[in-house]
Amino acid sequence: MKEPSNSARFVAGIGLSLMIGLSSIVGTPAFSQDGGRVLKAPAQLPAMVREPNENYMKDVLLVMPNAKAEDENIEKALKEANGTVIGTMGQGPLKVLIVKTEKGKLALAEAKLSKDKKDFNVVQRNYAHRAQLVPNDPQFASEWHLPAVSAQRAWDITQGAGAKIAVFDSGCQGTVTDLNGKTDKGYNAHTPQAWSLAIAAALDIGLASLGSAIDSAVGSGARTDNTGHGTMVATTAGASSNNMNNGAGVAPQATVVPYKITDDSTALGDDLSVMAGLLNVMATHSAKIVNISYSGMTDPSKDPAMHIYFQAFHNIYGGILFVSAGNDSAHMSNGVMNYCNVVSAVDPSLNKAGFSNWGNCVTFTAPGVGIVLTDRTGASVAADGTSFASPICAGIAALVWRANPGLSNVQVENIMRATATRTSSGAWTPFFGFGMPDAFAAVRAAQGS
Repeated sequence: MKEPSNSARFVAGIGLSLMIGLSSIVGTPAFSQDGGRVLKAPAQLPAMVREPNENYMKDVLLVMPNAKAEDENIEKALKEANGTVIGTMGQGPLKVLIVKTEKGKLALAEAKLSKDKKDFNVVQRNYAHRAQLVPNDPQFASEWHLPAVSAQRAWDITQGAGAKIAVFDSGCQGTVTDLNGKTDKGYNAHTPQAWSLAIAAALDIGLASLGSAIDSAVGSGARTDNTGHGTMVATTAGASSNNMNNGAGVAPQATVVPYKITDDSTALGDDLSVMAGLLNVMATHSAKIVNISYSGMTDPSKDPAMHIYFQAFHNIYGGILFVSAGNDSAHMSNGVMNYCNVVSAVDPSLNKAGFSNWGNCVTFTAPGVGIVLTDRTGASVAADGTSFASPICAGIAALVWRANPGLSNVQVENIMRATATRTSSGAWTPFFGFGMPDAFAAVRAAQGS
């Protein structure tokens, strides 16, 4: 895989916005610094296909009891379904029972418990999710996405210093040059300790005091990356700039907090690991922005327990969550979620990327084709996928929040929506949501300019 030449690299420092060679690269448009961009909706609607997800942990259910359910009724229902509680997570409305079912009888136990609406709020499988990565021409190595979202203009005001972006992924190779010295210790949420962290004292000490207890489940693998996906996502959002190495992230001075949610052998992340990670974020206050670039996470009817955690992170903790739409060119059938920002992808012509999923749940779109980033070996590569559109939006959120740290999460989201690049009609669409965030316009709006 060929590295981009120095003439094609984007070098940025505080107060410096320098674009070199973008307009001379075949097939790559030069984006005006003064606007004039519009998103282009498809002439014909893509086929409405719902992505299947049959990857889940065998013989394990995630069960969330109703607040008023009696313990004896819960025990009786679980016994009748031949389910055994092997661990718990959270407390109050976030309490989850990790239930082991009889071998081969997961569906039967799920059906029995799901009928008990009096005692159980949620009964779901522990679904696994694959990383969103589409192979691409490795010689396409120009960071066209930075001027597309006006990132370099925003850098004249802020580069995200002080912001923390939690990357829920395969970990993060924190030793690569673009991340060295700017990654926190992180958290390995894909461990038995994190999954079954019962914390009996939680009922007495409360969520805000769980930091030290949960910290005991931190694994050494959070800052290493066996598959590489997490490192690429992390450098898209926050790779260092002005260091003459590869490219720059959207928020080059932000700190990356790696959360490992995957199994190293399969590269699959699951609901339980995501939930354990979110619980840790809320308990330790490690970050206010979370990015999850994995598929199949946009349907609350399939993963209700995880979406309750999403809601708690957004509505109670006050965080901002970005989730990639997925790369199956499929229609996502569920509606908008005001607690979760789903991001589709566009190509350099600002058309919907052919692989990008779409639907009424889409909040934003962002560049997702030929995105220059750093892999786990430290090499510069170009890749496609909504996996990289999502952290571009997360990086912009970091810039906006640092431009005005007094803003609430909802205010940051509303500013990004109000200032986004849209179609010529200016209307919301299921392909682009509220549009492609404009970092400079959003940062200026956050400052009140």
